[in-house]
Amino acid sequence: MECAPLNPSDPHEIQGLIAETETNLIPTVEEISPVLEKTVSINDFEPFLLNLFPDNDHENSESASLQFESQIILGEDLRSQKRKDKSRRKERRRKEKKKMLKGGQKMKRIMNHFVAIQITNFKIKEQVQEVQNKILSSTLPVGFNSKSNKDFVEEDSAVVFKDTMERLESLHFTMGVIGTSAKEEIERAQQAVESCWKKHKCLLENDPINLNILGLGHFGNKVIFAKIQNDEHISRLKALADDLRLEFDNSNIFQASNPFQPHMTIAKMSKSKTLYKKKIKSFPREIWNDYELHYFGEQPLESLQLLAMTRDPKTNYYKMIADYKLGLKGAVIANENGSSEKPAEPL
Repeated sequence: MECAPLNPSDPHEIQGLIAETETNLIPTVEEISPVLEKTVSINDFEPFLLNLFPDNDHENSESASLQFESQIILGEDLRSQKRKDKSRRKERRRKEKKKMLKGGQKMKRIMNHFVAIQITNFKIKEQVQEVQNKILSSTLPVGFNSKSNKDFVEEDSAVVFKDTMERLESLHFTMGVIGTSAKEEIERAQQAVESCWKKHKCLLENDPINLNILGLGHFGNKVIFAKIQNDEHISRLKALADDLRLEFDNSNIFQASNPFQPHMTIAKMSKSKTLYKKKIKSFPREIWNDYELHYFGEQPLESLQLLAMTRDPKTNYYKMIADYKLGLKGAVIANENGSSEKPAEPL
């Protein structure tokens, strides 16, 4: 039942409200919540509750009083909980905002580092190059991109997609993506990777993980990638990725929330700066689906690397922050110039 705001000091308004209820003589807290203030107590309403019953019906009067008092207490508890929840949300937003501030200016949290397994098997790189060459030499389907771009001129696949191919030196499997904005955060991320590596290193040395790379997949036809065969090795790889995510959480490192899906990128649309202008937004499936079951080879898990999302011009690979290798005590740590700062010692 809805009611207009009431004046607790006016007994006629309270009594009039109670009279309107046919099945329950006691109004609910929701009905009188507009007038309940912190200063209002059950004593303010007791005279009016007593007048509802005959003098000889004290038991009903007392029961009504207790019922009404319990509703007031319950209502206060609910409002108190809402205030606490609101306060917690406000505090959480304040902390998040504080993390995003640096030097008094608002910064966007960007993903700028990641953990990866580098592809070192040269035969895998040869297979990737073979598939890339076949994709670039394929014929584009009739009418490709004509719906979204009427001015598009039919060209060879090599001309259209040549800039989308991944460098062979950069091939890797991503284990986790993080965002760091300060040197101290990078150091904590490095410690998190090291902690995760130590937990798995002994088992990896006694029972290595070998990743069989088989078949192609895609993300919305914007990224073409090679997949890992679904076997016991990928299950162990997922366990390693889960532990890595836990270490980042414990170290308060901001990380991407995407579910772990190991893949080796072969080509991606975002690498080309010209396709967006041509309104070409995806790869046609016809140029790569013949290789959906292509076998690339086997890659052993030899190390876990913390990398920056910037290219190292000397190696054409990503800038190395730390490299944790099997058979080495410690890690290869790179300094700001990219050279080894604390070489790991052989076991």
